[in-house]
Amino acid sequence: MIKDLKTSLKHLWKNKLFSIINILGLSLGLVSCTIILLHVKLELSYDQFHLKKDRIARVITNNFPFTPYILASTLYDYCPEIEKITRITKLGEGKFFIMQNEKFIEEQDLVYADSCFFSVFSFPILHGDPDKMLRSTARIMISEKCAYKYFGKENPVGNLISLRIGNANYDFTVEGVFKDFPEQSHFHASFLLSMEFWTDHRIESTLTNWGNWSVLTYILMEKPDMNKKINEKMPGLIVKYVPEDLAREINLQFRLQLLSKIHLYSKDMGMDIEPQGSIMRVIVFASIAVLVLIIALVNFVLLSMALSFQRIREFGIRKVLGAQRNKLVSLITAEFLIVFALSFLITLILLDFIKPLVENYMSLSLSHGFMVNLGTICSFLFLVVLLGYLACVYIAIYVSRFRPVDAIKNTIPVSDLRLPSRGVLVIFQFSIMICLMSCLICMKKQLNLLHNKDLGFRKEQLVIIDIPRDSYDKYVRLKDELRKLNSVTNVSGAAYIPPSNQWWVFDLEDPISGESFQFEEINTDYDFMETMEIEILQGRSFSHDFGKDSMAILINETGLMKLGMKEPLDAYLIGPDYYPSRSRMMIIGVFRDYHARSLYEEIYPMAIFLSPTMTREMAVRLAPESLDKIMRLIQEKWVSVFPDDPMQFSFVDEGMRLKYIKEDQTYAMISMFTFLSLVIALMGLFGLSVFVIERRIKEIGIRKVHGSKNIDIIYLLSKQFSVWIGIAFVIAFPVAWYAMYRWLMHFSYKTELSWWIFALSGFITICIAFMTIFWQSFRAALRNPVESLRYE
Repeated sequence: MIKDLKTSLKHLWKNKLFSIINILGLSLGLVSCTIILLHVKLELSYDQFHLKKDRIARVITNNFPFTPYILASTLYDYCPEIEKITRITKLGEGKFFIMQNEKFIEEQDLVYADSCFFSVFSFPILHGDPDKMLRSTARIMISEKCAYKYFGKENPVGNLISLRIGNANYDFTVEGVFKDFPEQSHFHASFLLSMEFWTDHRIESTLTNWGNWSVLTYILMEKPDMNKKINEKMPGLIVKYVPEDLAREINLQFRLQLLSKIHLYSKDMGMDIEPQGSIMRVIVFASIAVLVLIIALVNFVLLSMALSFQRIREFGIRKVLGAQRNKLVSLITAEFLIVFALSFLITLILLDFIKPLVENYMSLSLSHGFMVNLGTICSFLFLVVLLGYLACVYIAIYVSRFRPVDAIKNTIPVSDLRLPSRGVLVIFQFSIMICLMSCLICMKKQLNLLHNKDLGFRKEQLVIIDIPRDSYDKYVRLKDELRKLNSVTNVSGAAYIPPSNQWWVFDLEDPISGESFQFEEINTDYDFMETMEIEILQGRSFSHDFGKDSMAILINETGLMKLGMKEPLDAYLIGPDYYPSRSRMMIIGVFRDYHARSLYEEIYPMAIFLSPTMTREMAVRLAPESLDKIMRLIQEKWVSVFPDDPMQFSFVDEGMRLKYIKEDQTYAMISMFTFLSLVIALMGLFGLSVFVIERRIKEIGIRKVHGSKNIDIIYLLSKQFSVWIGIAFVIAFPVAWYAMYRWLMHFSYKTELSWWIFALSGFITICIAFMTIFWQSFRAALRNPVESLRYE
């Protein structure tokens, strides 16, 4: 074997160009596959660390992960198959403050949980008594990271920590420290409070109303695979416990979602506790990894077969001397092992070089990734070596079919020296390339739609400021103060403003038809429509000129279509009995549809109510001036009105952009690997064109002697490659169309699959490939015929 390695090394050194192309092509393929492999493994490993993972599920309500608070107690009574139940919920948008040394330190991930939380989930506890945790409203649990941040290396159990939640201060005693939640958890917590603390600050209807979905309910089944049996019982639970009219009105349904399915199969659900992944993204990335690896191995096969024909005489002499086919396999395998070893070294260097790019733009951490995933990477490398070995066997079988006497005399006809599988492999390579290019262009088109679509309001120059609860008087004062600023063009407020994860619903009945409709409830202040710049299509918005407008509502276009009214203005809708102040609401205007959340979700019927006291977020429309200067002025006004509360604000356009960060990362990843795939394929095409042209040097000389022009020679040498790439386009078109059709199904608002997307991708690929071939063809055409005819 050592002798074979030396022989192969000499051969590779003799053919430096082909060797470099082979090594670099395989290196790029290994880099791409390793990165994607680590990402796919990360996505598939979510929530797998829980010891009871096969028995844990969460309850889904009408395709929403949040459930009524009251559901847990009824499940205990109704389903004996359930061993334990725990509920969790987060603090609003997750923001609150730690008060330390008279400073506000913003934190996130405050989670309320039932006392059996740690009996269901396997989050390790570092300090504290597990039997006493999450039972007292005056105690708190903190993560290991936060414990070190606020208490240093000492054990913080028994110490006090002060939190500002809403507009109130609370002192808690630290009762325990838990290990930081793994990255591969579908939800995270830095601080844990008892669910009883949450219920103490909620009105009674929140805890008893089946239409109020405010907590996530997780169950621990007695045995695995009991979810089907529990699901079958859910309709009976609704019949027994839920008021019939409410269940019918909202079409109430409950079902279980297994813990292992939450992260990758919750993409189409609204308002999850945290943004989740997508099985479609995992499939796309895994497919790309496979395709890039195939392209790299196809390159190796093409170039190795081309190089093997230069060794026909050597193989013939070896066969005369008694060498068996397995000896030829050993020679070619030794060559592959050298290529693979060098490629692997280059791969390690490239991985270290592109690590910052992957972490910054693709949200994929590679820190300590190679040692942690050593087993996975070794399995992957073994697969590559195995495939490479099979490719070597195929090459050896193919080149060993020639008679030794023909090989030694080098009298093998040119037709026999052509690679019959060459066209198939090139077509296969470029089918993948055109398919990836088409998907990339389509994704870019969809991202442009997501980022630039008219949302029904103007998102630029719009700041959202959080207003502490029960601070209406201060809110009014702040609003008046901000209106005095020349840099502020308008101010208003609402219970929630885009981009929001909140979702309030309200039932309104048409008194004429008696039919009830469910509307999204938006509670706003005066001037909301003007501040957001939402167009009024019919009627008017709320105004002081018409009294308090407390019994008036605005509906959107979708709501009008749902109602089916031709003359909506001054028509009345009847509210639910439990809300007497909204028993009879008059429609005073119809506004243009606007997106309260992301473009993943459809626009639902909306009803805007005038409820200034319910303002939780203030919308401030800014003049096009220096943002830093404006925000300093706003901050000064805030401090004068809310001296005890830090100002929390965000820009709407930035918030909307963050809604699609996963898609941006996906596009960045696919862009990089499409580029790498294109480079690999073109390197192989370059090497193959060199081989083909070198084999036809005499033919070119004879044609030139007989009067062929340079353009004729270029056409002759490029024609076959162009035909192959054309066939590749025909194959790639339906595959790319179907892949993008399935991907776009995840968006409620999607771009069109225009024909030019696929035509452009094919054109770009063909142009780049033709330029690669053209250079070699041009050089061959310019060669002196005398030199060509003397060529050996």
